[in-house]
Amino acid sequence: MPGQCGRCDGLPIDNIGVYEFDTQTDTIIGHHVMDNGSGGDPFASPDGRHIVLVGRNGGEVLRIIEAGKNGEKSTILYDLELGFSTTDQEDSAVYNDFAFIQTTQEEDGVKRDMIVIAAGTENTVALVDLLVKDSSGNPKVTKITLSSSEEVTARSSRRQVEWVIGTDYVWIDGTDAEEVYVVDLDKKTSKTITGFTTSKMLSVENYERKRIAKIVADQVKVLQVTDDSDKKSVSETSTASSASLTQPAVEADSDKTDAVGVAALIVGLCAIVVGIANMVAMTNMKKSKDSAPTTSNEEISLGSKNVA
Repeated sequence: MPGQCGRCDGLPIDNIGVYEFDTQTDTIIGHHVMDNGSGGDPFASPDGRHIVLVGRNGGEVLRIIEAGKNGEKSTILYDLELGFSTTDQEDSAVYNDFAFIQTTQEEDGVKRDMIVIAAGTENTVALVDLLVKDSSGNPKVTKITLSSSEEVTARSSRRQVEWVIGTDYVWIDGTDAEEVYVVDLDKKTSKTITGFTTSKMLSVENYERKRIAKIVADQVKVLQVTDDSDKKSVSETSTASSASLTQPAVEADSDKTDAVGVAALIVGLCAIVVGIANMVAMTNMKKSKDSAPTTSNEEISLGSKNVA
């Protein structure tokens, strides 16, 4: 919160750095600058756990801050030197857009906590993995070349970076060369789409398809539980029927005993038929689920960009 503040308890306020403000007590509880004392621009992650501070010093260093509890000052986690070119950008940043990728094992099948940063002064993108540490204890940084061209493809040293929600891909523009780059987060590779000049890239998650896929998955689980229950019932009934049929007659009324045995046999056979029918229905449901594209990335996200 750089600038003047009328409720800052006499603390000096300037235009350098970022101030933390407690809305409950109306007081400033923290002040953050870059490692060399210069100011920086803050970018918060979607879950609010991290704040990326980009210095106005050519972007040589990226400061990652961990947000504290309400009323407590946030703490500095890492100062990362990405090594991007800072030519003619000594008083500004060499990147202006980020993509935060945060997924869970339960919902997405893979756990990620990454920051994707594309340089505007060279054709390079950096993948910062907060879950993997290098030998010095800092997040692992992987650099990927977007284009082999000697000319910088970014327009006015600026790029757009957009994660296609729910997928493994991040889209980055190269507007000056009419190119778009698709970065694979897992394979650490990049592919180029040519002939497009981008104005704005936007990722939209298809919540309707995601909800339908969840409903189908829940129904399959219910069928599995029902099928297991039916199998147990068939086994118990069949055992009881066999026992009834093999027990010697101990009563004088042999006709009555035979009738009970026949009835038990019929009940057992009916239970077996019901169990087989449930197993067939379950198999068909699984085949239908496997053949339908409900678990593909396309159903989780639209996976498209309006690059016109």
